[in-house]
Amino acid sequence: MAQLTDYTLVKIPGTLVTEIRDVQPNANLDRFVHQAVHAYIAAGRRRELQQQLVRDYDALAAMYAELSAELSDEAWLPAENTALLRTEKNLAA
Repeated sequence: MAQLTDYTLVKIPGTLVTEIRDVQPNANLDRFVHQAVHAYIAAGRRRELQQQLVRDYDALAAMYAELSAELSDEAWLPAENTALLRTEKNLAA
């Protein structure tokens, strides 16, 4: 397995260096590229998490649709009313 080194040489086109200098004239290019790569990786992870959330919410929505018939008011309303009455009686006692 290849060993990772502490540093890797990256070639940046002169036009990109000019753009960096336009945005941050006194920027340390090593630090700038380091921060840019970290920001890019973080943005990619956020996108992955957002996509996972969308998939999870879609799955939950599908499960809710399947369960909604089982959890209809007709089935649970009497049990909820009984529990509410017991709770009110216990609070009054």
